[in-house]
Amino acid sequence: MAKLDQFYDVNTLPVSESYEPLPEGWYTAVIKSSELKHTKSGTGQYILVRWVANHHGIADILNIRNDSAKAEEIGKAKLGELLRSVGVARINDSDQLIGLSAEIRLVVKEQPGYKPSNEVKSYRSTKAEQGKPPVPKTKPEVPSSPPWSKNQIHATAVDSSSEDDIPF
Repeated sequence: MAKLDQFYDVNTLPVSESYEPLPEGWYTAVIKSSELKHTKSGTGQYILVRWVANHHGIADILNIRNDSAKAEEIGKAKLGELLRSVGVARINDSDQLIGLSAEIRLVVKEQPGYKPSNEVKSYRSTKAEQGKPPVPKTKPEVPSSPPWSKNQIHATAVDSSSEDDIPF
């Protein structure tokens, strides 16, 4: 028996992602990362969304600016479908997508010279989110003055004349 120099907890160890494509179908997935990237030509932009489903990493590319009007139209339609599926009405930072979940429909994409891979074809709400309208994700309002400022509204005092017999 070999003693390890520390404890290893399965809850803190990373889960390795498989590189074999998942069979075609619907999967519940979580957005692991999201970033804005430039196209190879440098004239367009896309959002690279990295999903995790069944311990598999899946890359999803959403063209939001492209020399091809059709590619841009398809990319923006996919972005709209994605936002509706996760219940978000508006975003202005791709990081707002991280941690959100949806069901994604995967197909197996085969290209000459490459290993088979998954491609995200569509999105839908998870069972828990179905039927809920998209809600704008906004930051909570921060008061313009500190709590000790005289401009704040103060709570009114409670009448203590109606004390009860509870000892706390």
